[in-house]
Amino acid sequence: MLMPDIGLSQVLPPDRPRDGRTSPLARRAAPRSDGEGPPTSGPLESPAGGVRPAGLPSPGGEEADADAARRILSVVRWPVGGIRTYLLYNYPRLLDRGYRFTFVGPADESFRAMAAELSDWPGSEFVEAPLVRGRCRLRRVVGDQIATGRYTLIHSQGFTAGAEAVLANWRRRLPHVMTSHDVLRPDQFAGAVGRLKRWTLPRLLGRVDVVISVTRDAEVNLRGYFPSLGRGRARLTVVEHGIDLEGLDAAPPEGAPGLRSSLALPPEVRLVGFLGRFMEQKGFLPLLRALKILEEDSSLPPWHLAAVGGGDYLGEYRREASRLGLADRISFLDPVTRSGPVLAQLDVLAMPSLWEAAGLLAMEALALGVPVVGSDCPGLSEVLRGSPSSTPKAGDVGLLARALGEAIRSPWRRAAEAYASIARARFDARRSADELLRWIEFAAPPEGPAQGA
Repeated sequence: MLMPDIGLSQVLPPDRPRDGRTSPLARRAAPRSDGEGPPTSGPLESPAGGVRPAGLPSPGGEEADADAARRILSVVRWPVGGIRTYLLYNYPRLLDRGYRFTFVGPADESFRAMAAELSDWPGSEFVEAPLVRGRCRLRRVVGDQIATGRYTLIHSQGFTAGAEAVLANWRRRLPHVMTSHDVLRPDQFAGAVGRLKRWTLPRLLGRVDVVISVTRDAEVNLRGYFPSLGRGRARLTVVEHGIDLEGLDAAPPEGAPGLRSSLALPPEVRLVGFLGRFMEQKGFLPLLRALKILEEDSSLPPWHLAAVGGGDYLGEYRREASRLGLADRISFLDPVTRSGPVLAQLDVLAMPSLWEAAGLLAMEALALGVPVVGSDCPGLSEVLRGSPSSTPKAGDVGLLARALGEAIRSPWRRAAEAYASIARARFDARRSADELLRWIEFAAPPEGPAQGA
């Protein structure tokens, strides 16, 4: 069967980054054995379009490979937010197992920032795929890497990376595990192009060995859109996302002023927080409209919103806050590298997301004993289920205003703190890292011959 010539940027649902938080530095995850899981730095340009970072060896030339039994080709179209965090939290466990990584990603600053953060991982390599008119040419670069015969397995991150890797791997058929980091939505499949997307994507993903969703809600979403996917070659499973508990430090940097003092807020002011990328998905516009309702409620204690993040919509959202008369009620703050010190100072965290595959920020807040008002969208609602959180309907401004008003009036800090130990047990990233390791070794058993180091 010939490899189809498909312009994927035209037919795939866009799995663009959903979270602008910078992930904390990776830490080695301690091994676990719970019996669960599958059955028992500036770049140097290359004429071929691939790029390697300065100061790191080109593929095939490093001494570290002599000690590496197996090498994974990790394909990343959007190396930011939740995807970047996923790699930071899960791959150290695989490093401990003897795996080494070659990352392929876009020739832009997001990939170079990730490369700088991971460059001390033994044997790590970073190969850039050129961007042409905004489209990342992953397929050719991934195909060139596969042709070297050095790889045991492909691990792709997201729908675009997964589909491009399938096409690059069409003839060679290396074992391929894909992690889905998003949920599918009706607007992605509207019209003739949408119908083509819906026909194409499950046929491509059907050639993946294991498709991992990061929550059960996300897997239900995937099966709902592509019911045939789980009946073919691809094995669908869930490896629930987790957080790095060791890195979740609630103490602010030594000498740094507290959030309240830096905002000149008196103790009686309820501090509400929003952390994340300013984009449609995160529901900041519905949050602004809900806050406008609260601003007119004189019975509430005084409150203030700390909006921490960045993104393309920041200017628009600032203007909308001013238009609504909320400029004095909201402080827009730059993104932070560590969310823990900010979360720990909040009276309540607002997560009005319209869609999420998971909800790492909610996990962190629950693990720190911070009350959460989060929408009931799939993925996020799964994280909040069973916790002392409020979950108004996603996109419903009136219900969001009511939930936030109740949280401002009577924060449930004691109940949230009592739940923190449960949250830490639920969301420990070491468990998800072990699950990922087991699925990778299911797709490419360790006793099988590696293609080469």
